[in-house]
Amino acid sequence: MAKSTLKGRCPLRVVPFFYNRLGGSTMKRVGVVLEKTLNALMALCLAFMSILVFGNVVLRYGFNSGITWSEEMSRFLFIWMSFFGA
Repeated sequence: MAKSTLKGRCPLRVVPFFYNRLGGSTMKRVGVVLEKTLNALMALCLAFMSILVFGNVVLRYGFNSGITWSEEMSRFLFIWMSFFGA
């Protein structure tokens, strides 16, 4: 009978692809997912805020009219962006 060269290790051990990168901790994985989600939300807030402000400036100076709720929405987006980043 042939001896196994694995010395006690299971040859069919399944390890997730992120196990080595994150140390295998569930809390680390949750933290990474939360951080990426919050970064995406902050980027979306910043992009939408920039589009609103730029569009309002163009409408005001080009067409003498603006979006009435643009300033308020920009302010709310800035506040939420700072909450997400804190």
